[in-house]
Amino acid sequence: QPKCSIKMRKVGFVLYPDCTLLDFAGATQVFTKWAAKGWESCWLTAEEPVCGSEALTPIQTSEGVSVNPQYSFSKAPEDLDVLFVPGGPGAAVKSAMDDTRYAEFLRSNEEKWVGAVCTGAFIVAKAGLLRDVEVTTHWQFLAELRTMAKLDDYKMTVADGHPRSLLDKQRKRFTGGGVSSSIDLAFAILLEIEGANKGCEHDQKRALKIGNSAALMLQYEPDPPPGIARGNPVDHLLDGITDELSAGTKGGTVGPIADAVAELKQKSSKN
Repeated sequence: QPKCSIKMRKVGFVLYPDCTLLDFAGATQVFTKWAAKGWESCWLTAEEPVCGSEALTPIQTSEGVSVNPQYSFSKAPEDLDVLFVPGGPGAAVKSAMDDTRYAEFLRSNEEKWVGAVCTGAFIVAKAGLLRDVEVTTHWQFLAELRTMAKLDDYKMTVADGHPRSLLDKQRKRFTGGGVSSSIDLAFAILLEIEGANKGCEHDQKRALKIGNSAALMLQYEPDPPPGIARGNPVDHLLDGITDELSAGTKGGTVGPIADAVAELKQKSSKN
């Protein structure tokens, strides 16, 4: 059997001020030549270089760590295969939702794989790119996503439970659960794209080899110590903590996204 075509794959992470570090750092680690042979990634920003300089302004994450994007949207590589949007705190996500540069950039690449992890789903949805797609997000924001999913301009189906990764192969869209889900989501994307040619046995074997090689290089084996739950809100070990966290963040973290969805609902009702 002849070998099937092999090409370099590129992932662009669409960053914005105060986005969450692990949302893109974990997935970036998967999409590297060091881990996944034939893959590479880059960080993108909406900001252009300061006049008289080629340097792009560093982006500070919600954890206080600043990272250096390699490209502005206007200079993004044309051969990107995937656009991956991280999540972030409510105010940061609402700001990106309100910034038309993000929606315009994502829509200009709608023929590619486009999606998000965590609350980044709201940014991609606002661009209209998750319409008719089954989606998920961080467990604290599912109610807001369900509200948005009912609006005519953004019709979506919110998945039951708390899946860590969801892919719509026909529409080339993806979403993931909260924060650490970015790593699982990255592996799901890698396996789907590498093994997209279902009729090619070589592609299928290569996809698994690349995925398993990356897992080995990352020593990917989630195994929390005794007494620490796996982060699923329905885990009995988290009884009481889930409600406490929800109550403590409704105004701060969730509030701005709830406000953004309420604004979209109000606009929809007027049309």
